[in-house]
Amino acid sequence: MKKIFVDMDGVLADFNAVFSEERRQELFEEGFFANLEPMFMKEVLEREFEFLRLKGYQINILSKAVASEFCRKEKLHWLERHAPKFDNVYIVESNESKNLFLESGAILFDDYSKNLSEWKEAGGKAVKVGGRRKDNFAYVRHISELVEVII
Repeated sequence: MKKIFVDMDGVLADFNAVFSEERRQELFEEGFFANLEPMFMKEVLEREFEFLRLKGYQINILSKAVASEFCRKEKLHWLERHAPKFDNVYIVESNESKNLFLESGAILFDDYSKNLSEWKEAGGKAVKVGGRRKDNFAYVRHISELVEVII
């Protein structure tokens, strides 16, 4: 089975609309991750996922958690409220590499170039979501365009 990994912050949840270096401490406060706005229409993403599953893809969340007592729990709750069903949800510590989940042919959709570079250097396919089109990655403006990159 072919695997797709989708980041949360900045890809599914509108992290960049509320985060700034001046507000960094808020990352560790209750409610920060729970109150992020979704960056997609759930019904559209559900159709995309259904199509990809029919093509033999497994769709997973792969997100990092800050060292906060609230982060992991709030991310899981956010997914239950806002997102279509994922096959697996992996939330790793912020100092861990997402490459722990890399298998041959796996695709990572992320907005953070450092994660994408590590993934690509280790042999995975890296797709930059949103932001400025830079570096040497495949690119989509929005997560709802993932089928266009894969098929």
